[in-house]
Amino acid sequence: FGNMDVIHGFINDYIETTPLGTSLQSIGLDLNNFVRVFALYWVILVIGGALLYFVAAGLSYLVIFILFPNQLLDEDDKKVKPGQLKTEIITSVQGIPTVSALTALMYMIHWAGYGRLYYNLEDYGWGYLLGSLVGFLLFTDCGIFFIHYALHWKPLYDRFHCTHHSFKYPTPFAAIAFDPYDGFAQSFPYHLYTFLFPFWNWAYLGMFIFVQVWTISIHDRVSFAGLDGIINGSAHHRGHHFFYRFNYGQYTTLWDRLMGTYRVWNGGKFTKATPRFEEDKEDS
Repeated sequence: FGNMDVIHGFINDYIETTPLGTSLQSIGLDLNNFVRVFALYWVILVIGGALLYFVAAGLSYLVIFILFPNQLLDEDDKKVKPGQLKTEIITSVQGIPTVSALTALMYMIHWAGYGRLYYNLEDYGWGYLLGSLVGFLLFTDCGIFFIHYALHWKPLYDRFHCTHHSFKYPTPFAAIAFDPYDGFAQSFPYHLYTFLFPFWNWAYLGMFIFVQVWTISIHDRVSFAGLDGIINGSAHHRGHHFFYRFNYGQYTTLWDRLMGTYRVWNGGKFTKATPRFEEDKEDS
């Protein structure tokens, strides 16, 4: 909240110097009015989220699929289905307003004084900061795994998660192509951590950006991690898109290994021993 508070406060103060500020004041929407605070958070999140999505996913697609496909992609990985990019982008853009509204509610909880973000790095020191970053990654990796796992319960899958799995061979633009309630559910552990543990405000912003870039990286078809390692690279996650009920992890393969859902990506070949939904058929 702290970093968002700085951005929010700057914009809100500027609005006060404009005719818009005068108009808002005239209808009772002063600086600290709940509706005004929420609306401004929502606008910041919508614009910021869209910019981050298009810049990061666009750069990833440009480098991997346009500039250096021969160096970075296998021959089969160069293929993108006609209309796929348009569908991925439309799905993502349609979800941003709702996800932003739900995320703004999380910031409103901090605004009301119930969060545990702190402003001064000296309050806890560098040692705690480094430990809290590791804790953030471990906590969210675990939380996202189990939320993601639950979203593969068929009623939840059919209602929410199947939207994302319509992209069996995703590109970077599929990174946030979710039903918005699905997308927010999987982001909730990021916010929950800041309600439970002291976390530096600028680390919160930094991890938000990191998470978005990471999510794009595991959908870009270029795996920087080994095929059978502890880090969840794009190969591991692509196996999830292909096999559905394996490889739920976000940053690591730890929880997949512990829960028996780990599967090495083998290029997308089904075996009789691979459980899958009825709609999960091999491409003809």
